[in-house]
Amino acid sequence: MATTKLFNLPPIPPALKSVTPYLQRADELKGKEPIMSYWCTYYAAQVGIALNMKETNSREFLLTCLACLNR
Repeated sequence: MATTKLFNLPPIPPALKSVTPYLQRADELKGKEPIMSYWCTYYAAQVGIALNMKETNSREFLLTCLACLNR
C-alpha cells in the first residue's frame, strides 16, 4: 500500500495506483484552487470506479474518496 496520506484518506491500495497522481494534484491545489482540487478528486474517483475493482479495500477507498467530495 502507498504511504501517502491525501485528504485524510486511507492509504491508496496498490490496485488503484493509477489514481495517485490525480489525488496528489488535488491535495496540492486544495488551498489555492479548491474547485480544481474537487475535479481532480472527482476524476480520480471516476477512474477508480471504471477499473471495476472487486477487492474490499479498493472499494472502501473509493467510497471514502466519494465521501470526501461531499465535504
